[in-house]
Amino acid sequence: MDLDRVVDPFETDPNEADSDGDGWLDGAEVEAGTNPLDPTESPRAVCGNGVIEVGEQCDDGNASNGDACLNSCLLAYCGDGYLWRGVEDCDDGAANSDAVEVGCGSGCVYRAACGDANGDGVVTAADAVEVAVAAVGTASACRYSSCDVNGDGRVTVQDAALLLHFTEGAETAAALDCTLKVTVALDSASAVERLIGRVQYAAAGSSFVGEGALVDCKSAGPDVALAAFRNDPAVHSLTADVTFSVPVVGPADLFLCRFVHDRPVEDPVAPEDFRFTLVSAEAAGERPIRLNIHF
Repeated sequence: MDLDRVVDPFETDPNEADSDGDGWLDGAEVEAGTNPLDPTESPRAVCGNGVIEVGEQCDDGNASNGDACLNSCLLAYCGDGYLWRGVEDCDDGAANSDAVEVGCGSGCVYRAACGDANGDGVVTAADAVEVAVAAVGTASACRYSSCDVNGDGRVTVQDAALLLHFTEGAETAAALDCTLKVTVALDSASAVERLIGRVQYAAAGSSFVGEGALVDCKSAGPDVALAAFRNDPAVHSLTADVTFSVPVVGPADLFLCRFVHDRPVEDPVAPEDFRFTLVSAEAAGERPIRLNIHF
């Protein structure tokens, strides 16, 4: 604005701070929002000046997105798409998900590749040593999602040997599978024709591989006519609808799904961490239906 209400030789409007476009204010002009003598104006917040002002959650005075305060003067959080150094392992924004084998989990914790026991991004003989150390009970950074390379739910010297063979070229990457195979089985001698149920897995601390209808599940026997699976990691629930071409009589495995077993080696997941709820079933005969979950 122009406090003196006088147009300088090059300006055309006393109400504009710089109406001639020369980049200079005349001697009595100030920018809007910076005139302390005008009670109708409020100070304009400036993100990055180190002072928390109206509309800002924080202001640390720097232009870094790698700390607690983003350069937009908003507080950093898991899911904002910026790596908070020293706090987060990763942050892929909306792509963070617990339903991935390799990538950034919903807690901004990186899910390592199977076999990368020391977390350096590559699989070498040093990883085989790390797995061997964990297998004999010595303190280790191993997690099942990177060290249980044969996917049997345990970390043993067999995993270390398999990993060493892989680094020497004696095994292919297809031989490494750190996922746990969670199997739903029919215990009773019932003749089941169709089964609909849900697996609740919040206590297991991770998720099945894949989301929605793309979850990695398959039938365990040859007599399946139709099978549909849906995984919802947000509520830790997997729904299964399996129809058999001929009635299946227990005991028999019905279907299995691959699970990201992302726990430290000293804290293994157990079948009791998965709870199967039978929604409906079609069965021949009157025998009760009993199911179990095993690895």
